[in-house]
This record gives sequence, C-alpha cells and structure tokens, in this order.
Amino acid sequence: MVTYGIHWSTAFSSSLILACGPVFTLLILRWYGLETLSRAQVVGVAVAFAGVLVFLSDKLLGGQWRASGGDLFLLVAASFFSYYTVAAKR
Repeated sequence: MVTYGIHWSTAFSSSLILACGPVFTLLILRWYGLETLSRAQVVGVAVAFAGVLVFLSDKLLGGQWRASGGDLFLLVAASFFSYYTVAAKR
C-alpha cells in the first residue's frame, strides 16, 4: 500500500504522512485502553494530527487531486501498519 501511495503522492507529503505512524499507534493503544494519556499528550497528538490535515487540505484546495488521493491512501496504510504493530504485541 505504501509503495502505491508514494507513487501518487509527493515526496514531502509521503514522508510527513508516514511519520504519523507513532501518532496512530498511540491513538490505537488509547482506544484499546492499553495506554493512558495526560492532557498535554492529548493536546500534542491533536496538534500534530491537525498540522498534517492542514498540510493535506492545502493540496486539496489547490486542486491536486492525484496527490491528495495518494496522501489519503498513505494515511490508511500508516493506520493499518500501526494497527498491525499493536495487534502483534498483544
């Protein structure tokens, strides 16, 4: 999935999105109740995720549909990999 998404996306946004893997892992761990987050950690995760969404929305507003589709595909791939990481450790 990552290879396919990178093919349609840009280099910078690919690296930015794939760096969101730890954020997804932390959210999945929180969802399953395996990790507790302080208020500051929740704010940090929200700011990081919002920053990525703002970056991606700029491409959407610019009409770069192909790159935006690749970005969405990479977001899904990163979330699947994070889920796999959590499931493998359980």
